Amino acid sequence: MYHQAATQLTPERVIIQYARRYFTGFLAQPRSQDIPPITEAQAEALDALHFTAEKHSASLDFQKGDVQYINNLSVFHSRNGFTDEPGKERHLLRLWLRDSEYAWETPKPLESRWDRVYADLSAEEQVFTLEPRIRKTVGR
Repeated sequence: MYHQAATQLTPERVIIQYARRYFTGFLAQPRSQDIPPITEAQAEALDALHFTAEKHSASLDFQKGDVQYINNLSVFHSRNGFTDEPGKERHLLRLWLRDSEYAWETPKPLESRWDRVYADLSAEEQVFTLEPRIRKTVGR
């Protein structure tokens, strides 16, 4: 969680880049060995954040053709599990968009993560694949 004070050009912002899995690990994403074990107080803080977000959440009933844009720095979001069935297949297209003119200032501790996606990306390297591809599967 990061705080950015207001400037003449931007409002005050609270920036949140949160994924509990980085602290606890989950299935195919093991917990990093580079961080010490979380304390009971830290686990309670993660629970408080999770349950507060869950209590104040909004559920969206997506329909065929719906589009959703989310600023990953300003909104907690999650997805429920989904299993494709005949006649009920999901087609999810994820775009990682960044507008250098209007992008929020990236907090220093997040710069390396953002640079892996956006740094030194030329127009020729920006792609929108027409054919679907599986990014990763869990447990396979």
